[in-house]
Amino acid sequence: MNSPWIDLQDPLVVRKGGSPASRFREARALRAFSAGSVQLLQGPDDEGAFTMERVIPGVTLAQRFSLFDDHATVIMGELIQRLHTSQRIVESEVAQIPPLAGIARPLAQCEDARMPKSLQERALAILTDLVADERQVILHGDLHQGNVLWSDRRFEWVAIDPHGWRGDPCLDAAVPLCTPHMLGVGGDARGCAGEPLLRTAERRMTILSEIIECDPERLRQWVFVGCLIAEARMIEQHGLVHGAPLSLAEALAQRRSA
Repeated sequence: MNSPWIDLQDPLVVRKGGSPASRFREARALRAFSAGSVQLLQGPDDEGAFTMERVIPGVTLAQRFSLFDDHATVIMGELIQRLHTSQRIVESEVAQIPPLAGIARPLAQCEDARMPKSLQERALAILTDLVADERQVILHGDLHQGNVLWSDRRFEWVAIDPHGWRGDPCLDAAVPLCTPHMLGVGGDARGCAGEPLLRTAERRMTILSEIIECDPERLRQWVFVGCLIAEARMIEQHGLVHGAPLSLAEALAQRRSA
């Protein structure tokens, strides 16, 4: 079972199973986060299943705020800061969370003609430098606004469903700027204008880079790379190009070349 389910004996507990490899990574990331995430209660067992606290009411950041509300970006930045600060680093656990270099796989293996070759090669070259960062911060890896829930019990926003990576902290700030839905363009967005997306992204990057103390240019590079990885994953998993991440990547590349 991939979706979490509520423990009938304790409605405040959620049990999660599914792909053992993915669940092991998720559980290890949750164990490392001393603040900012849903609390891991038990596990994982030999099959990767674990129990965690149930977040009530579980309203997402995307449901609470407009996609273009800067306050939501501030909340995201402060949450990232909490996740990355005072982590419980257990060397044996950290060694089993994959290094960030693995995030390149969908883009490196993409041979679809709809992926612009020049942007793909440029992104892979930039990514090689970005993942050379020696910091061992445990990363969420999928921290978009749909994976941030409000907890009435804790009276704060908490992260759920981490992918689990280790490496450059700037990656977590880039992800919410690359996710197709969070770019505010629904449906088939192929050929959409990149400049409006870039203006919104630039404003959000300024906010996030100040909160988590990430170099603005480094964050910009991660957003460019992240947009192309997002499109490569769409091609791999669904056989289609969303369009909005690609348009933002093209606008970032043009702005840099100007």
